[in-house]
Amino acid sequence: MNAAKVIEKITIPDAFPTMAAKDFAHITRQDAGYRPKAYFYRAVDGSEFQEIVGGFVPPSAKTGFSVVLGLGRNDDPAIDPGWKLGTKRISVLAESESSDLTEQVASLLALRSTFDPALDKGWYCDGDESLSFRMAQIMEDEPFLVMIPGLYSQSPQTAFRDYVATLNLYRRVLDRGKCSKLRAAMDIFPVEAMTARGKDAWEEWPAITALATAVHGLMLNPLLDDAEGAIEEDETA
Repeated sequence: MNAAKVIEKITIPDAFPTMAAKDFAHITRQDAGYRPKAYFYRAVDGSEFQEIVGGFVPPSAKTGFSVVLGLGRNDDPAIDPGWKLGTKRISVLAESESSDLTEQVASLLALRSTFDPALDKGWYCDGDESLSFRMAQIMEDEPFLVMIPGLYSQSPQTAFRDYVATLNLYRRVLDRGKCSKLRAAMDIFPVEAMTARGKDAWEEWPAITALATAVHGLMLNPLLDDAEGAIEEDETA
């Protein structure tokens, strides 16, 4: 394993193929016992993550904010097994504040490199085409940073409220780690702001918005495949 990498993508075979898979393998003369899956491993502490995602909010009147989250691969024994939303820990792996878009793009590129290949699917952000165009101009020859719209991206008036509601649901399994800026933002976030509406809410609470959008995407967005589903064909070649 390459010690220089923070995150390693580990592929494993499915040891228990279904009867249908065996029948199909027999017909196609393929190996029914190997349906590759993947998870992410962090060597520094032995953590295993089912999925790792990023989210960001661009700078406006306040600084922009970026966050990287990981969903634990295994159940956390510290979480009440009776809790109906699952017993896997959500960990905040990195955070970053940016005073302008150029600085934020540089930060996103650095985080993508640090967590490569875990963030290859993109970043959760309900940005518009104007933001995408400005980011492309800044990046020049860098591989493009894909923006994944959240489930409520077409409802900007209520999206903040809905994303924050999801964050509130999963807050009991959220480990903020050593991310002091995010901790500070969450500590002063007032209860009444949870129902705020419109663009002003996004700009007023960029750290909360970035975190809430990423948590919602990690746990509920159907656009992302399960990391322990089948991996891309070119990785099995």
